[in-house]
Amino acid sequence: MHGRSHHRLLHFTFDDGPRIDTTPALLDHLDEADVRATFFLVARQLDGDRGRRARQVSLAREMVRRGHTIGLHGFDHSPLTEMSEHEIEDQIARSEEVFERTFGARPWLFRPPYGRHNEKTDGVLSGHGYTQVLWALNAEGRHIETAEAVRDAFLSSLKRRELTRRPGGFVILHDTHPWVVDGFPLMHAAIEERNCALLALGEELWEVVDDPRLFHVPRGDAEASEPTGVHSLSEGALEARQARIRARARARCGS
Repeated sequence: MHGRSHHRLLHFTFDDGPRIDTTPALLDHLDEADVRATFFLVARQLDGDRGRRARQVSLAREMVRRGHTIGLHGFDHSPLTEMSEHEIEDQIARSEEVFERTFGARPWLFRPPYGRHNEKTDGVLSGHGYTQVLWALNAEGRHIETAEAVRDAFLSSLKRRELTRRPGGFVILHDTHPWVVDGFPLMHAAIEERNCALLALGEELWEVVDDPRLFHVPRGDAEASEPTGVHSLSEGALEARQARIRARARARCGS
């Protein structure tokens, strides 16, 4: 799925972890903001029961304990598009063995490393029951290495998305970058500040949601390379959600 929404809904996702010197602080920031995210983990990071790998396994289990969703980001972050079908199958098998050992279950969400996929990789992953997850918003870049720069890039992305027919979606970030971890509270504050402005304009407000299922509908019998449909809330459901967000915004914004 492309990870977009017809509504101003956001879901935070974090790739490449876990990392023991950055991810714990992010988990605390997420708790403080009452946000549940999806972490796309590199299976090799969890393949071991000693030293650093053992601590990363413990950290991954802590993600689940705190209510976050876990997805797969490949065994070793190699691009699947450069592999044969046999090599992709091997990556999946090794990853699922690690996940079952770590969590007691295999994953069902998959984010392709570097976002690269094609008809071959789509077919193999679909055959294993995976839903591929891409993204709509990004707050990182080659020259972004401070928390403030992350916040500014994120806010610019929000405002650009407001001009489209599908403004919301998945936000891609990396919990391996300390400036992203430090930037998350600033991003969350930026959403609240933006909602104060939107409230004054009488527009739909942004909502951070915990459930990635709000962003797509099942593909059904369509081909594996066909994008999933974009989920739409009913008018009543959207209004109920917006009423709650507006009430909180009024209390916070003082209007």
